[in-house]
Amino acid sequence: RESGLVTVTCRNAIRYFNELYGPFPATKFHVCQHIGSPRLHSSGFQACKEEGTFNIVHTGGLAYDRFPGPLVREFAQAAAKWPQLRMKLYGRIENLTEDPVRYPWLRLMKDGLANPRIATDLICQSDMNLVVDTETTLPYSPFLPSKFAYAVDAGRPLLGVGPPDSEMAKVVDEYHCTYFADITKPGELADLLMKFRDDEGLIATPSHTLQSRFSTACVASDFLQRVHTALNS
Repeated sequence: RESGLVTVTCRNAIRYFNELYGPFPATKFHVCQHIGSPRLHSSGFQACKEEGTFNIVHTGGLAYDRFPGPLVREFAQAAAKWPQLRMKLYGRIENLTEDPVRYPWLRLMKDGLANPRIATDLICQSDMNLVVDTETTLPYSPFLPSKFAYAVDAGRPLLGVGPPDSEMAKVVDEYHCTYFADITKPGELADLLMKFRDDEGLIATPSHTLQSRFSTACVASDFLQRVHTALNS
């Protein structure tokens, strides 16, 4: 309340703080994008990949609030028609009642992410990166996952999953160069995966315009300019 400037990573965060603690003056908040990582442009490792497979990687586990059940069901539905599909999770799946061993397409990797260079390489060498939004009791998603910024900054194909009113869905809709599946609609994610199977030409990388939105130079410049404006107002 006493600060002169608050930076947030998306507009829904402004709505969230206003509803929780506000109302605040419109000039208090400034949207400053989540910054990417320079490591994503200089990865030197080679990720292990099964020959002839299509690997979708999520660099982390799936907590209870990241739609673990619906995600597994959608991937299982797609993998039944696409034997080459692999979903690699570097972590664990919470609240999963089924035994992961029964899914030949699922790889639960528990080692490696302590080393940021290895995590970086997994992002850069995968066929597609999976970014999952957080489930919330609010009528909107108030934050933008940091993994989204990292995957975009790497210039790698990206598949976002979450509720339709998430900030990630808005960014995907604005730039039309990555993909988003509404997890609240059964079958939508599985259908999208089938489109990738049938036409690999659909698998596009983020545009330079979208990449620059999360680049170190652009984010730092925007932040310094906004601080300068706040100090002189």
